[in-house]
Amino acid sequence: MDADPAVFPYLDAVAALNGVSTTPWVQRFEKVRKKDLKQTDILFGGDICFWDELVKPVGTMIDRAIDAGVGTIVIGDPERPTFHQMAEKAIQRHGGELLNWRLTGSVKATGALLVIHND
Repeated sequence: MDADPAVFPYLDAVAALNGVSTTPWVQRFEKVRKKDLKQTDILFGGDICFWDELVKPVGTMIDRAIDAGVGTIVIGDPERPTFHQMAEKAIQRHGGELLNWRLTGSVKATGALLVIHND
């Protein structure tokens, strides 16, 4: 899912490299409804809370996912302040944890994962 259909050719390329297929869904976070998430077991997101204007819509989507019974929510980010703001609110409301990650080797990077188990 992305609000910008121009990202899907990149998603398709990564999916092909990994031998999987995807079904693109052009949608904004604030338009995702509880019924859209009813059949979802795991909700993954990456680099999705990069503007101040996204803190509330991403948080609301997490609230709806919890209400819909999504079992696990994982959102990764290179640790932008907006991500941490959203993650802190989500953890206060639903529990969960913030895990740090680090890449070493020829590419060096750090980030964090928000992980919420809705058991």
